[in-house]
Amino acid sequence: MRTFDPDEIGQEDVRAPDDDLPARDLTDDLLDGARDETVGALDAVTATLRDAERREGQRLMAGHVATSLAANRHLVVEAGTGIGKSLAYLVPVALSKRRTVIATATKALQDQLFDKDVPSVRAGGLGLHATVLKGRQNYLCRQRLEDVGALAAATLELDGELERTPAGVADQLRRIAVWATSTATGERDHLGFEADPRAWGRVSMPAEECPGAERCPFGATCFAEAAKARAEAADVIIVNAALYGAHLSTGRTLLPAHDVVIFDEAHDLDAQLARSLGVELNASRLRAVAAMTRSSGVPDAAKIADELIAASTRLASVLGDRLDRSEAVGLSEPTRVALDAASAATERLVTALDTTGASKGSDLARLRARGAAIHLRGDLVRLRDPGGDDLIFIEGTERVATLVRAPIDVGALLKKSLWTEVSAVLCSATMPAGLEDRLGLDPANRLRVEIPSPFDYAAHAMLYVPTHLPERRDAACEGAIAEELALLVAAAGGRTLALFTSRRALNEVGRVVRERVDTPVLLQGEGSRQQLLEAFGADEATSLFATMGFWQGVDIPGRTLSLVAIDRLPFGRPDDPMLEARRQRAGDAAFWSVDVPRASMLLAQGVGRLIRTAEDRGVVCVLDTRLATASYRAALLARLPPMRRTTSHDRAVEFLRAATEAA
Repeated sequence: MRTFDPDEIGQEDVRAPDDDLPARDLTDDLLDGARDETVGALDAVTATLRDAERREGQRLMAGHVATSLAANRHLVVEAGTGIGKSLAYLVPVALSKRRTVIATATKALQDQLFDKDVPSVRAGGLGLHATVLKGRQNYLCRQRLEDVGALAAATLELDGELERTPAGVADQLRRIAVWATSTATGERDHLGFEADPRAWGRVSMPAEECPGAERCPFGATCFAEAAKARAEAADVIIVNAALYGAHLSTGRTLLPAHDVVIFDEAHDLDAQLARSLGVELNASRLRAVAAMTRSSGVPDAAKIADELIAASTRLASVLGDRLDRSEAVGLSEPTRVALDAASAATERLVTALDTTGASKGSDLARLRARGAAIHLRGDLVRLRDPGGDDLIFIEGTERVATLVRAPIDVGALLKKSLWTEVSAVLCSATMPAGLEDRLGLDPANRLRVEIPSPFDYAAHAMLYVPTHLPERRDAACEGAIAEELALLVAAAGGRTLALFTSRRALNEVGRVVRERVDTPVLLQGEGSRQQLLEAFGADEATSLFATMGFWQGVDIPGRTLSLVAIDRLPFGRPDDPMLEARRQRAGDAAFWSVDVPRASMLLAQGVGRLIRTAEDRGVVCVLDTRLATASYRAALLARLPPMRRTTSHDRAVEFLRAATEAA
């Protein structure tokens, strides 16, 4: 991989590919002009920041983005922590005057971009009309809220069955109703508390069930429609990767037409899009469609709903039995029979719901049920007839098993449906080797650059691997990890983010550590993600124990975080169907070409939570002896920042105490 000097920006040969979006034949002077204008504008923006500083890596990345947009060339950037990649792409986007979609890895990153980075660009004198757009189910539906009635209903529909509403759910519905009178956006993330999925499910509307604004009494004041209208009027639309994948899977119908797409935190983009471009089905979904049909006011449809319920029971039994026998991949004959029964019932439902036999008052319910049934019909067809590059597999538990169809290789789909239509920028602090090939980016019209972090890791950070622990597969290991972690948390005075590869390990180790230390320990699940991060950041003595969802997108600079602990190397499960399919394609090279690159990328993401500013100091502790002993350790270590390394507990504690004192 090549690292480019600032003077080299715009000097690369630009070749025109044979596609619908050729690279522009621009002279070096024009490319240099785009670069110089962008870097100057970036300097004006960063000069307005509270902690204004000139970051050469940020200026370099901004120049590359500008020249790539000018040349209609795809850009892949590995921008180390501290580069400031958000401003490095927002400034050239603002100058380009081209409609752009920014797709982030998480909804939290969407809000961070809009609330923090976009205002910074505007403060620097650049016009930037930006908005956030989320999936329809993230917005309160006024019609559904009215359907809840007095919000003290005795029963709650769950998986198509009526159950007594838990007191906590009923209370949340009342709180949501009060919030609905004052919220400007209707966004779930602005609710102020973590809504129970059962409560939020009663007041939100999936896209496939929505009858449309023109048919809804609340269409004129619909929060989702208002967000969509803002997106239509904006120059920059901030979405997440899941919504962008859904946009592609529906034939590019969910987002406004755009010229540029930027994928932030793109290191796992192939896996993210594989799920979005696929199909998922479980028995609960069949029962939910049946329940909607029963309340549609169409007598024939209500009768047919019983057939769908029977099909759901058969499907649940087949999928659960296959999981029990560890037969999770492919379409067995019993699975096909269950899908055929569901398809036949769904086809009859759609026909019945197309009638106008519903009373006027229940027509909205009919339209909602019809939309859900049509969407279900399409997904059943896709599951029953997968493409040659699709993988069909079952995930979940025997009680709640889900049938999934997903493409093993997304590159061919993206090459056909995306890359010829837009200019793309992909960026992350840890960009896996070969990602652009897996995504189908044309080698003749792409550039990959690496911009190292400006931070002094050798002086400010230490990597500690406690080799005195038992091997990670040893039954005694988790108890030893808990004891080691308790000592480290005590030495750090709290200030710990402990990352786990399983919820079970998190709870077991977290419970022990909480008993051993005098400082507060928060466990994932004890509040929403936002609430936990706010509590962690507000009190430097607090520690937070969390799972994979916190391995990226967590930015906690300063004294609050001095120790990042990782319980085990993040290798994929041997029984992960998608990974296994990719392993089989790779043959004898599978471990080195599939498992090691993925684990190294995830490990680097976790390690990257520690040093977020030039002043940060601390220790990363990987509680897995394989990082010090395994034959593949060099490949994992090569992806990590150049920290000091030790296997000595005493040296780690000494460095940790010095770091917390200096913070």
